Amino acid sequence: MGRRLLLDADEVRSDLPAGPLRDGLREAAQAVRRDGRTRAERIEGATGACEVLLEVIRPPRSLVVFGAGQDAVPLVKLAAALGFHLTVVSNTSGGAPADLFQEASVRLTASPSAVREKLFLEPDAAVVIMTHNLAHDQGYLRFALESACEYVGILGPRARTERLLNELAEEGFRPSEARRAALYSPIGLHLGAEQPEEIALSILAEVVARFSGADAQSLRLRPGPIHPRVS
Repeated sequence: MGRRLLLDADEVRSDLPAGPLRDGLREAAQAVRRDGRTRAERIEGATGACEVLLEVIRPPRSLVVFGAGQDAVPLVKLAAALGFHLTVVSNTSGGAPADLFQEASVRLTASPSAVREKLFLEPDAAVVIMTHNLAHDQGYLRFALESACEYVGILGPRARTERLLNELAEEGFRPSEARRAALYSPIGLHLGAEQPEEIALSILAEVVARFSGADAQSLRLRPGPIHPRVS
């Protein structure tokens, strides 16, 4: 009762003694780490079966915002409330005052040509591009699509993004189908958003849905419980 096992990468830390229970728990923890789903299981030990809760504990997700205009402020504030690790990148020292982005852990000034020297995009990061400048958006978009980050969203209509992709193709860069699948344009869920705060909500709702593998459907349209049963 109250015993724990922590699986971190391939290292196991536990106060459980060596034996069938510890071995079975490690195997179950490795399976949960692969599929990312919390669940309860019965695991056989030397003296019988035990009920165990297998839970995935993740570090904060990273959100990188390219653009430091006033419309980025509510996005950063809401993302901070959701627990994201925040980076704000601007092409120049202009934009909204730095004190409006106090929630950001990192604030960078980096042109599209120099950003790769200052920033690495983790595979589990989300990127939002909102500089309102075609040339800047094009450079940051290429940087994001050349990375393995899970989500790349860009503000503006679909035709604008297609123009950016066509211009990148003329430069010789064509993202793979897998990278195109990570690109969200127009960005956000269809909430009827108009104000910056509403747009921020629309964007982050889509980001959360992407990370959780949810379809972002209204819950009233879903049969059964809100969450899968932990069993």
